Amino acid sequence: MKEQDKTLIQEQTIDRLRFPLVIFVIMYHVLDRIVPDLAGFNLFDIRLASFTGDDFYHIFRVFFDTVRAICNPCFFFLSGYLFFLNVKVWNKDTYVAKLKKRVFTLLIPYLLWNVIATFTMPISLIAGRIFKQDGDWDRIAEYFLEIRDKGIWNIFWNFNTWAETNKNILGTPTPSFGPMSVPMWFLQTLICLSIITPLIYLLVRYLKIVGVILVGILAYTGIWFSVPGFGITPIFYFTLGAYFGINKKNMVFELRRLRFIIVPFTIVSFLAKVYFDYSGTVDFNYAKNLFILGGTLSMIILCSYIVEMKHGKPNKTLSNAVFFIYASHSPLLVVSGVSVIYEYITLHSKAWYVLTIGYIVVPIVTAYLCYAGYLILKKIMPPVAKLLAGCR
Repeated sequence: MKEQDKTLIQEQTIDRLRFPLVIFVIMYHVLDRIVPDLAGFNLFDIRLASFTGDDFYHIFRVFFDTVRAICNPCFFFLSGYLFFLNVKVWNKDTYVAKLKKRVFTLLIPYLLWNVIATFTMPISLIAGRIFKQDGDWDRIAEYFLEIRDKGIWNIFWNFNTWAETNKNILGTPTPSFGPMSVPMWFLQTLICLSIITPLIYLLVRYLKIVGVILVGILAYTGIWFSVPGFGITPIFYFTLGAYFGINKKNMVFELRRLRFIIVPFTIVSFLAKVYFDYSGTVDFNYAKNLFILGGTLSMIILCSYIVEMKHGKPNKTLSNAVFFIYASHSPLLVVSGVSVIYEYITLHSKAWYVLTIGYIVVPIVTAYLCYAGYLILKKIMPPVAKLLAGCR
């Protein structure tokens, strides 16, 4: 295969990956609010002799709840790769030029979407009171008091805390922090990673794959400090992508060469992760980070073969709108109470078949509603749409 064909397949693979990955992201932020939690569920209590529709739903959920975990690592991997891919010479001028570009693609959208989330949060509280009838009007006052107590500037830094029960291999808690709009932690991290790219470049340039492996060990064990914007897992995947970019490798075909190792590794680690997650055996899931690594690389390999078999170019408009979909789904849909309406329309019955269909349909509908919003905004206010979409 010609090099230009390989380059084209790689470009189209990256474009086609964006939309399914953002669907996985939406699954986290929308579905976690409206579908029953699987906490405490033991997969091994299911018996084939008495298999029910609920059992099918639980297995379905286990699969997608596990696979969706690759979304953010895959995005970080691609970001690290693209950051360095077309860099001919790494120096101060290149670094400054990269940072200037990211003022418009990362920093300004990050600030704007957090401001939007700050003003739409009260709408969510009102919607929760009206639709669910289980809220408290005092919660709105508490929300503004929380902003006062934490400090207005913390809406851009560490206003929210989650995953407080997560632990590393030593049993030390490893909570996560983020700004007002929780999904914006991804942009927050990309901004921080962009700032420390000289260190990442030096690590890859002089330690090569050994440097990447060292960071990977830290990511696997979770032995790191909890500071907003500097999570060790994002650093690892960004660095891994940077390794391919700095060395000017076609990452799609480099990964394909290793497919007979990567794919079986992914399958085994997937089964191990499911076992540890849904059998209640240990606090630290030894297979989790292994599966996320294998799943991320396998997703790229699989998508590249789909691209190669399928003729036609990816939908560029949809691809360019992915950032807007990612940024808007939380403050404009989840936070505005639309998830409550979804619950009444699709999931209120709690029947296994409704839950199964809703699990897939709700994120896709959410994504396309955001996409429609992007197209409308692009039509009536193109500069605003471009700014909120990260100048894409």
